[in-house]
Amino acid sequence: MAVNRKWPTVDLLKLYSSVTAHEWNKILTKALIHSDVEQLKKLRYGLQAGMDDLAKKKLNSNKIVNWYLRLIRSVENTMKSILRKKYPSPLDNPLQIKRNLEYIGNKRKRDNDFERFLKDTAF
Repeated sequence: MAVNRKWPTVDLLKLYSSVTAHEWNKILTKALIHSDVEQLKKLRYGLQAGMDDLAKKKLNSNKIVNWYLRLIRSVENTMKSILRKKYPSPLDNPLQIKRNLEYIGNKRKRDNDFERFLKDTAF
């Protein structure tokens, strides 16, 4: 049964057994340094597709699910960091909000871009 997916699936069991936290962080750091949004899109989508495959095979234990959620969250946080770098805002500092309300449009643009990222990579 062939599954039609827009990006490749990530084999979560293989990833779990072969990639350390340090290596995972290097992957995300490289994407952050190069502002590689496409890699993050493919990675997030692939992780979701991989979890779908595990769920179909009933291999999704609590330990794997918690680990998977941490991976997804780290990809999302990296994307937020890229957007902060792309659209810097004085509103990122909570102590400066009242003095810089004219920048709210920039912050909303960044938030909209993040929402678009989540929609584009939804499995």
